[in-house]
Amino acid sequence: MTFRGSSVVVRTIGAAAGLALVCGTCQAQAVWMAKISDAYQHQRWGNDRRGDATWESNGGWCMNASKTNQLYYWRQKGKPVFGSFNGAAVNPGDAKELSDQIKKFKTSLDAQWQNGEKLVKGLNDVLESRGVGKSSRDARNQPDGLLVQMFKQVGAAVKYISSTGDESNLGKGTLFSHLAAIFTAKDAVDLRLSYEKTAQQRRGTPQAGLWWAGREPEKDNFHNVTVAGYNTAGKGTIYFADPDSNPMPRSNDGNRDQDAGWDSSPANWRAAPNAVDVKQRRFREGPRVIDPTPVPGGAAPNANEQKRLYYAGTLNENGTHFEIANADFDRYNGVFVRYLQTMEAFRGGNKNAPNPLPDTGGSFVFSVSPGLPDARNIINEFWLFAASSQEMITSVDVLSQSGWNVELLGTNYVDPWDNQRRFGGVHIWTDADANDGLLGDEYLDFSYQTAGLTQLTAWDLVYNDRFDTSLASLSVQAVGGLAGYDVGGYQVPTPAAMGLLGGAVAFRSRRRR
Repeated sequence: MTFRGSSVVVRTIGAAAGLALVCGTCQAQAVWMAKISDAYQHQRWGNDRRGDATWESNGGWCMNASKTNQLYYWRQKGKPVFGSFNGAAVNPGDAKELSDQIKKFKTSLDAQWQNGEKLVKGLNDVLESRGVGKSSRDARNQPDGLLVQMFKQVGAAVKYISSTGDESNLGKGTLFSHLAAIFTAKDAVDLRLSYEKTAQQRRGTPQAGLWWAGREPEKDNFHNVTVAGYNTAGKGTIYFADPDSNPMPRSNDGNRDQDAGWDSSPANWRAAPNAVDVKQRRFREGPRVIDPTPVPGGAAPNANEQKRLYYAGTLNENGTHFEIANADFDRYNGVFVRYLQTMEAFRGGNKNAPNPLPDTGGSFVFSVSPGLPDARNIINEFWLFAASSQEMITSVDVLSQSGWNVELLGTNYVDPWDNQRRFGGVHIWTDADANDGLLGDEYLDFSYQTAGLTQLTAWDLVYNDRFDTSLASLSVQAVGGLAGYDVGGYQVPTPAAMGLLGGAVAFRSRRRR
C-alpha cells in the first residue's frame, strides 16, 4: 500500500461524545427525524372545492406521497430534489405545493416505467434526471447525490438485491433494528407494509379498513408510509405518517382505526357547510383549512404534532409485525413490515472522470464518506465488491490518509454475512481506536485498477463502525447493475372505488408497470 499525502484530517471525537454515539441508538427513548412531512396519500386537490379527477385514477399513490415526504426532507437539507420544479417560490410546507409535488413525482416515475424500468432503478433514474442522483458531485468532486434502496425482511435476516442481481444478506436481525443505522446516517426511510388476507377474510375485524391488503404483496397489495421516528422501549415502536387512519386531521384526535374517509362527489364538497369536514384527507385553503402545514415546525415533533401527524405502531416480540393492544389503533395488528425503502446520501463513488489518472497505468479514484456534515455514523471499515469480471479490483493504493489497511479479496470470496462475492473486492479498515474514523463529510480516497482497466460502474459498498458490536452502524449501498427488488408501485383500486363498493369484495390487481 502506498500513502500519497493527506487531503483531509480524521477528526477524533471526545470520549463522552463517542459514548453518546454508541449508546444513543440503544436507549429506550423515542428518536425522531426532523421535519418529516405527512403528505396525504389519498386526496383530490383543487384550488378551492374542485376536485382533480385524475388523482389516483390508476390505483393508490401512497408510494408517490411517501417519496414526496422523503424529497421534502432532503430539500430541507439543501438538496435541489424538485429539479425544474424547484423554483424559489416552491414551499412544500404549503399544502397545495406539497400535493402538486406528489403528482409531478408520479409523472416523472411513470416516464421511467414506460421505458421498462424496474421500480428501484426507475426511482433512482428520477433522482438522476433531477440532478441529485449518481452523477451529482460537490465542489470537491465528492459524490453528493441521493440513492433509493430497498431492504427486505426474510425470516430472521435482512436482505437486499446486490449490484450483481443476487439477493444478499445484510445480516441477522430485523428491519426495525436497521432503522438505527438509517437514522444515525441522517437518511430518509419508508416502510412498505403488507397484510395477506382478502377483504372477505378481513370483514368484521379491525383490519377491514386496510383496503390495500391482499394476496399479492409484491405487486399491488401493499401500503407505503414514511417513518418519522422509532422507540426501542419494550418490543419497539415505529412512528409513521399514515393519513389512511387520520379521520380528523384538522383536530387533535390524531390517528385512529377509522379510515380517513373518501367522498367521491364534488357536489358534496361544494354543498358542505364550513363546520363539516367532507373528504377529510384533502388539504384545503382559506377559512376551511384542515392541515395547511403538514410538517412539524421544530427539529422533532411536539406532543400535539406526534398525535396529529403520525401513527404509533408497536411491534411484536419478533420485531417483524405490528401488535397493538390499544383498541383505537389495532387496525395494524398482524401487518408485516416487509420492506424498508430508503432515500439516502451516497457513501461512495468514483471521484474522477471515466478516464484513468495520468501516469498511473490505468488507475481510477474512489471516495468513501458518511456523506453529510450532520451524519453521526462513523465509518472505520468498509468492503467494496465488484459486479462483473471486467470490473474486478486488482490493485488499491490509499491516497488521502495514513493508518488504513487494505486487503484484496479474490473471486468467490465469502463475506462475513455469508454472501459469495463472485468477482471479489477489497476490504479497507483502520486500527485506530473507537472514536476515530470518517465522520460527517470527511472522506477517504483510494486509487484502484480493474481487470478490464475500466472504471467501476456497479458495486456493493458495505460500511461499518467496527467497534460498534450492536451492528447499528452496519449498512450497504448497492449501486448500478441489477440492484433492486422488482415490485409493484401502485396499490389496488383507489379508496374511491373502495367506498363505492363498501369493501366487501376482493379486488383483482390492476398493476400498472
